[in-house]
Amino acid sequence: MSKLEDFLRDEGNVFPGKTYVEELLKHVFNDQRDFLFDVMFDIQRAHVIMLKEQQIIKPDEAILMLKGINKVAETDKNLLSYHPQYEDLFFMIEAKIGDEIGEELAGKIHIGRSRNDMGVAMYRLVLREHLLEFLKNTYRLSEVLLNQAERHTVTYITAYTHTQPAQPTTLAHYFLAIFDVLQRDLRRIWFAYETVNQSPLGAAALTTTGFPISRLRTCELLGFDKVIENSYDSIGGADYLLETSTALMTCMVNSGRWIQDFLMQVTREFGAFKVADPYVQVSSIMPQKRNPVSIEHSRSIASSAYGDALTAINMIHNTPFGDIVDTEDDLQPHLYRPSRMETV
Repeated sequence: MSKLEDFLRDEGNVFPGKTYVEELLKHVFNDQRDFLFDVMFDIQRAHVIMLKEQQIIKPDEAILMLKGINKVAETDKNLLSYHPQYEDLFFMIEAKIGDEIGEELAGKIHIGRSRNDMGVAMYRLVLREHLLEFLKNTYRLSEVLLNQAERHTVTYITAYTHTQPAQPTTLAHYFLAIFDVLQRDLRRIWFAYETVNQSPLGAAALTTTGFPISRLRTCELLGFDKVIENSYDSIGGADYLLETSTALMTCMVNSGRWIQDFLMQVTREFGAFKVADPYVQVSSIMPQKRNPVSIEHSRSIASSAYGDALTAINMIHNTPFGDIVDTEDDLQPHLYRPSRMETV
């Protein structure tokens, strides 16, 4: 038997092939389970409520649908794993809801909705939460900088130009400069949040639906600020990812500069800053050392976050303007990581 025949026998002759499962589908499923599980049910509930209010489904049907959705939502997601019977988590959850309320009723939940607009809505809802967490941490850092500035209005330091001692100033002056840059970073993140927090629901696959749905109602129920007006844009537009990426990259570059300053200031030669004991590491052979590893990790994490955001931009570059996997499950975790980064 030839190597090709061996390969084909090992891979199988129906979708999905063994390599496709092991190297892609299992990883995608795990990411969907870890990041999208909860918001998937939020969208299901909002859609059913809207269908009932629009009189597209009957009230008693809506009640049964919501009971089934809520029952499946109680599943311990950590117990879920990829199964070749389902292409991804979306189809697995649909099947589980069907098991609870029957396939016909479960099918009605999908009236006027596509996996396309549901998928983009899930991505936006999850990214919205990560951005809010990032904003919270950035405001905490801002508060710390203000507190430290207030404590050090007469703490004199050397200011540098071209890495050479230049003029005397105060530590408060220096901290407030970082604070001001951080406030501009905050504005950029808020602008990105406004772009992210828009509803694509109702666009269906691309060109909306003939059912008399209410895009405004699902938008309201899910806490989006507004509906994306053009249905093609709802599915094809990926600039919400680009805007988030560029805002995160700018913030990480800005942060990396003062983190590098901090690392210099804690050296024995400079000795201007001292890292608290819980955040230094001792040497295995040199007991006199206080290694500022927390600052080192901060610098590397900022660089890693920048890299993840840049990866997202590169994944979108030169992709067709429409529904395409490049902007979907493979890309999304690259933005969750930097926006989830704890601000030090």
